[in-house]
Amino acid sequence: MQRVPAVSLTLVENLEREYVKLSWHERKHKELAIVMREKARIPFSGDVTIESVMKGYEDYFEIPCLAEKIEYEDYALIAGWSGDISKINRALDVVKSSLKSWPEERYFKKFGGFDNWFATLEKRVMDKDMLHSIVETQIAQLKVEKLPVRNLII
Repeated sequence: MQRVPAVSLTLVENLEREYVKLSWHERKHKELAIVMREKARIPFSGDVTIESVMKGYEDYFEIPCLAEKIEYEDYALIAGWSGDISKINRALDVVKSSLKSWPEERYFKKFGGFDNWFATLEKRVMDKDMLHSIVETQIAQLKVEKLPVRNLII
């Protein structure tokens, strides 16, 4: 198995305790899609700013017990992809201050502890060329070149 690094968007949204049961999917899915669109932390249409993406993550992190380590990694990697050092520093500060107190045994032991994990994340975040290469590789591997494209404003 080949492991391909990814920057994925894994934010979820509360749909007012609603979910789509198979038995009523046809009747309810459009209504829930509208609710999801209205509550989206990142707009579904138009240009997207890197600031709105980062703010979406930061708002998500405010919900206790919801965010996982992968969302914090994605947040930092998105900042790294932008190449904007102030955004990178902001993201790394948020990640460090948020995750430093997480139980090391549960979350960071396999990485040699929090400090080793964080140092590796910092290296990845600072390698803008590698991050851009990953995106280009995934576009080709997932064959999504023909999907509509939105402008990302850094």
